[in-house]
Amino acid sequence: MRSEPMIAVDDVQASSAWYCALLSAEHDHDSDEFDRILKDGQLLLMLHHWGSDEHGGSMFEKGKGNPGNGVVLWFLVPDLDLVFEKAKSMGAHIVTEPFENPLAHWREFSLRDPDGYTLAIAEATWED
Repeated sequence: MRSEPMIAVDDVQASSAWYCALLSAEHDHDSDEFDRILKDGQLLLMLHHWGSDEHGGSMFEKGKGNPGNGVVLWFLVPDLDLVFEKAKSMGAHIVTEPFENPLAHWREFSLRDPDGYTLAIAEATWED
């Protein structure tokens, strides 16, 4: 089982470029309506333009609340410092600087994407 999150954004191509730069990822659609962000062939995130009613109307009404209210997108990365430096160089809105999370036993930081979604980036090792 796995999760494939999708978020609604104002500018799919700009958001796609932002996520690809931050996460050293690639995308596989070149559309104003939809894109997928992938890393080493694994799907990380789907982006959809606001105004779509094909997903139960959840992306149809932009302006009803803050984007991502109650949602944090987590990304586990092998090199937190590299991603943090990229975020700073991109002028990203850093919410929390890198810190040791004693409950999770890893380092993490958080930031906001161009649409206002909160991202948590954690340095973690895992086995496939």
